[in-house]
Amino acid sequence: MIIPLQRWQWVVLILPVLIVLGFLGIAAGLQLHHWGLSWIWAVVILGGWAWQSLLGHWLRSLDPSTTAATAFIQEVSSPSPQAKSGSATATILCQEAEAQIQQILIAARTDVLPWEDWTQFFAAAKPS
Repeated sequence: MIIPLQRWQWVVLILPVLIVLGFLGIAAGLQLHHWGLSWIWAVVILGGWAWQSLLGHWLRSLDPSTTAATAFIQEVSSPSPQAKSGSATATILCQEAEAQIQQILIAARTDVLPWEDWTQFFAAAKPS
């Protein structure tokens, strides 16, 4: 469930991060200038540009129709002509799956948050 936020809420969420990053950037810039290493900013900018280019290339190449989940949903929602006799069974299975998922989601809303129950959190983190 996506909760829409208003513009001022986004500003309140992002402002502390920007203040900390701005402070660190200014402090790092002053120290690098003091050390005479101002050329490092060019390396940082080129690294950021390369990362952005690769990320954009990789995300552009993702096609939602090729993912396994989308293929499964398409297969279940529109069965092939050979499976017309079993389409009632597929519909019943889909309805049962949706009902179980809804039950799981409703039950998950009542779960205790990890930071409210540290013993449960660390017990789950321990290898068996």
